[in-house]
Amino acid sequence: TRAAAAYGKWHTVAIRMASVLGTIAGTLATAVVFRYADAWSDMQSRVGAAVRDMEAAPALMQRMVDIANASYSPLEQTVEIYARNVSVLRDLGRGATEAADFTEALNHALVLTATRGERAASVQNALSKAMAVGKLQAEGLETILAHGGEVAQVLADELGTSVNGLRAFASQGKITGDVIANSLITRLDDLRDRAGEMPATIGDAFVRIGTNILAFVGQVDQAVGASSALAEVLLSAADGITWLKDATL
Repeated sequence: TRAAAAYGKWHTVAIRMASVLGTIAGTLATAVVFRYADAWSDMQSRVGAAVRDMEAAPALMQRMVDIANASYSPLEQTVEIYARNVSVLRDLGRGATEAADFTEALNHALVLTATRGERAASVQNALSKAMAVGKLQAEGLETILAHGGEVAQVLADELGTSVNGLRAFASQGKITGDVIANSLITRLDDLRDRAGEMPATIGDAFVRIGTNILAFVGQVDQAVGASSALAEVLLSAADGITWLKDATL
C-alpha cells in the first residue's frame, strides 16, 4: 500500500514536470523558429542585394537550397560564397545564373575530395580572393593543392597541364579569374554527376535536414508574413517604452 501511494505521488510529480518541460520546450521551439525565419530573411536580402534585384532573390534562394542539398553544404556557407562571388563574376561579364553555376560546381568539386568545414572554407576563400585580385597567387594555390584536389584538377584541365604544373602557371600569372570561372562552370554537369555518386555520411544527412528545416520555416514565414507582423508589434512596443520613458522623465 505504501509503495502504491509513493508511486502515485511520483506519478503526479512526473505529470506536472512533463507539463512544465513541455512549456519550456514550446518556448524554445518558438525561439528557434523565429531564429530560422530571421536567418532566411537575412540570407534572402543578402542574395537580392548581391544581384541588385530583390525580386529575383526568392528564386535564387531556392537555387541555393538545391545547391546546398546536392553538395551536403550548409546553406549559410553556400549563400555566403554565392553573394561574395556575384560581384566578381559580374566584372568578368557573367550573370547571376552563372554565379550560381560556379557556386554549385565548386561545392560539388569539394564533395568529390571530401573537403568539408574549415578546409572547404579555405579553398572557397582562396578562389574568391584570386578572382577579386585577378589571378591565383602562390599562397592561394598551395591552399587549393592541399585541400581542394578536384578543384586543382579542373584548373589543370582548363590550362592543359598537370596538377604539378599549376605552380608554373601561377608564377606566370596565368591562372586568371576567367580561367577559374571557366574551369568550374563548363564542367558543372560532370561534377554534378560524379558528386551524385558519392556516398553520403550521417553528418551529410544532418546538414541536409538542417538546410531543409531552415528553408521550410523561412519560406512559410515569407508566405504568411508571421515574423514581419510580430516584428511590427514588437517595434511598436519598443516605441511605446521609449515614449513612456520620455513622458516619465
